[in-house]
Amino acid sequence: MLPTTEPQVHLWTRDEYYRLTDLDFFQGRRVELIEGQVSDVAAMKSPHAI
Repeated sequence: MLPTTEPQVHLWTRDEYYRLTDLDFFQGRRVELIEGQVSDVAAMKSPHAI
């Protein structure tokens, strides 16, 4: 039987996040970096866009 290991979470640095953004890694998705985790951001509705 193969040993099982827990997946490791990678917390991104600001520099890594900006590098990925420059490389268009997120392909037009709206994302933000919060405490090392990249999260999708909801689309702006009209009151917030103004």
